[in-house]
Amino acid sequence: MKKGQIYKFIKHKLSTNPSWQVKGLLAIFDFQTQTEQNAENTIIHNDVGFTGCDAHILTSFAKQWLKRQWLSNKQMSILSHKMPKYWKQIYNISNKQKLEEQTAIWIQEQPAEQLNLNLSSNLPEVQYQPAELVYDSGEE
Repeated sequence: MKKGQIYKFIKHKLSTNPSWQVKGLLAIFDFQTQTEQNAENTIIHNDVGFTGCDAHILTSFAKQWLKRQWLSNKQMSILSHKMPKYWKQIYNISNKQKLEEQTAIWIQEQPAEQLNLNLSSNLPEVQYQPAELVYDSGEE
């Protein structure tokens, strides 16, 4: 199985599946140091945990989830937009065999045109209709 397919699967799940979003949020939160969790900020730049711009809001979401087991619809919407960027960290901590199995099932369920990783497939289809040619002989 191609890694690109697995990465696309993870990004898809992190953007569309609330369970994946929350589990991913909590997994990334666990990567934050205790100091970062308390400060709701990124202090150590070690390529794990939340980015500096996401640290405050996503840490607050993780703390809220751990306390109440609940996020609002607006918070879930924000989470669905922010979590896909953490696909690589999720990949690195995942069971690779299970991930490949889930990706294979997902691929079978997808229309072929959605799975093409070629950049050109994302371009809109253009219908070319040549203009009617008019020959002007200069005579009237």
